[in-house]
Amino acid sequence: MLGAKIYQEYESLEIKPPVTFGLIGILVGLHIAPAFRSSLNEVCLSARAYDLQRVVMSALTHADDVHLYYNVGSFLVKGVLLEQRMGSETFFAFVAFSVFSSAAIYVALSSLLYDAGCAVGFSAALFAMKVVLNRDHGPEDRASVWGISVAARHAHWLEIVVASYVNPRSSLLGHAAGALAGLLWLSLPDMKKAAPGAFRGATTTPRYAYARGTAPSERVFI
Repeated sequence: MLGAKIYQEYESLEIKPPVTFGLIGILVGLHIAPAFRSSLNEVCLSARAYDLQRVVMSALTHADDVHLYYNVGSFLVKGVLLEQRMGSETFFAFVAFSVFSSAAIYVALSSLLYDAGCAVGFSAALFAMKVVLNRDHGPEDRASVWGISVAARHAHWLEIVVASYVNPRSSLLGHAAGALAGLLWLSLPDMKKAAPGAFRGATTTPRYAYARGTAPSERVFI
């Protein structure tokens, strides 16, 4: 099912975003190829276990097939939209920035607030993407998160809370770290072009209505 979804999306695009589909290939390949698969205990990120390898591999590793399916499905939409608008080089820099900065924020918050456990998954980067995409919405735009109406520009914060309530294994702190990484990206002077006015007028601008059951599982306790 995942392969069919990726193929359909790929074939429907006139211009194929290389970074998005390249990263999807890595995510899927690492998950299904036994030669590259590491145990979650070896790659997960926590306040007690963090280094360069864990920062990278924890983002690229998923706990199970469903975890991978939801994250790749979400990335298909967000990655294609952002890579088309940012360009491949800037988008790659954004993804790398999101992975490293969200990891740093996650470790810092886990050390300062509470031990959030050991985390894997690409969702921190996905929440950074949500923040950038949601900045395209005006103050009057609304989104529905499990039937709760909220300003579309800030819908990701409510989605973080709902995801943790629906699936206790998901990492509220990890998702929040991703959203904070997205805000940090938008605060960079050179990223003004990624602020609200830059995306307006694009025919593919999304208007999200977050549906029940779409929240991915992020955290695995070791």
